[in-house]
Amino acid sequence: MKLLLITVSSEEIKAIRKARVIGFQQCTMPYLAALTPSNWDIEHVDEEVEKVDFHKAYDVVAITFHTPCANHAYNIAARFREKGIVVAMGGPHVTLMPQEAAKYADVIFVGESEVTWPQFIYDFEKKQYKSKYVCTSPPELEGIHMSRKDLFHRKDYSNGIMFATRGCPNKCEFCAISIMYKKNTFLWHFCTSWCSVWF
Repeated sequence: MKLLLITVSSEEIKAIRKARVIGFQQCTMPYLAALTPSNWDIEHVDEEVEKVDFHKAYDVVAITFHTPCANHAYNIAARFREKGIVVAMGGPHVTLMPQEAAKYADVIFVGESEVTWPQFIYDFEKKQYKSKYVCTSPPELEGIHMSRKDLFHRKDYSNGIMFATRGCPNKCEFCAISIMYKKNTFLWHFCTSWCSVWF
C-alpha cells in the first residue's frame, strides 16, 4: 500500500509565517507515519519546503491543515479524488468543522488519532473503512511512538518535535485549544514527539 501524508501550507500562510518568524515544524504527519504498519510505503510532503506531486499514484492521501489553509487543502483533495484516490482529512479545522470537511474527503478524523488512525488503516486493508472516525476520549500518552524523523524535511530538527503536555488550562479567546479540549483537559505527560495529533 502507498500512502502520501501532506502537511498543508498555502502560499499566503507561508508568507505570514515568514514575516512573523514562525518556523516550527508541524509534527503530525511524521508521528502519524509511526502509527502506520511497516508494510505501507509512506511519503510525506511538507508544503513549507516542497510541492505536492499530483502525478504519482497512491492508495491513500492523508491531509492535515489549519483553518487558514482550508480552501487550499480542499483543492488538493479534489485533484487526488478526481483520480480515484482515497483522501483522508484531519486536523484542527476538520475537528471543529467536520460537516464542511466531509464534503471534500472520503474519510475524516475528528479529534486526535492515536487510536482512530490505526483503526482506519486496519479497516482500509480489509476494504471496509468508515467515512468518519471520532476520538471519544483523550488518548493515553504513556509509551507513545516516536515520530518518524526521516520524514521531517527541514533542518531545524529540535524546533517543534518536543512536547510536554496536551491541552491548556487557559481559555484565551483567540485560541481554538480550549474549544477542541472542551473539558479543559491538561495532561501532564512528558514525551518526545508531537503535541496534538489533530490529524
